[in-house]
Amino acid sequence: METKLAEAKRRFVERVVEDIFDHLGSIALPSFKRAFATLLGKRYRSALSVDEYIDPGFDGALQALEAVHGAYSSRFPADAEGLKALNRQIQSLLEESEVDLGLQWANGQFVHYDVTLLNERLIDNVLRWLQEHNYENVLKPYRQGLRYFVHAKQHPEGLAHVVTEMSEAFEAFAKHLMKRSEADLYANKDLFLNAYNASQVYKDLLSAYIEYAHTLRQTTQFGRAQLSLSIHEVETFIYLTSIFVRFAMTTVMER
Repeated sequence: METKLAEAKRRFVERVVEDIFDHLGSIALPSFKRAFATLLGKRYRSALSVDEYIDPGFDGALQALEAVHGAYSSRFPADAEGLKALNRQIQSLLEESEVDLGLQWANGQFVHYDVTLLNERLIDNVLRWLQEHNYENVLKPYRQGLRYFVHAKQHPEGLAHVVTEMSEAFEAFAKHLMKRSEADLYANKDLFLNAYNASQVYKDLLSAYIEYAHTLRQTTQFGRAQLSLSIHEVETFIYLTSIFVRFAMTTVMER
């Protein structure tokens, strides 16, 4: 993981240089360069180009991107569309990364979050399998649930969305097993369990998961009661969803 992260950071810097830093010359008026240097804590010198103020490496790139945003907003305060385009570009560069860099771009700054919260092997195994078999309607909510979860410390209100997205992902997968795209999982629980290649004891465990998921999802979606969720409870829910999907993979592959 450390090797993957180091390589992803290197590639991120290369993309930032090519897509943003190499094009700063077109807006590098003296007032912009002065603001840029000041935000980086550097002494302004008119003879220096913009890139000469940027420290090398990943951290240097992050600091420079924040300084570009700050200098642009102060130098061109009326250009709201230009600033939006810059924000979109930085966000796009983050999303292009091969692995999660543990960063969120918000209000002109990078916010760090913990990317080691989840069991990497379990999650990667499920993601890879779903991609390889083109289960896009399962993959989309599953990924979205993970996105909400990694930001949960900063935005705990997103925990309820994790439950909703993971429940939707599991129900979509269940429909593949039942071969009934219109079927509601909770209403057709017995049909799904019969399609599941497992012992009765394991089916009982899965049945309890379906009941739990249905209750949480209904409460979350329709606000029938105030739902209080902890990070650890929702993390366990993600693992359970992943475990049941991974086990069900064997049923699909044996057909």
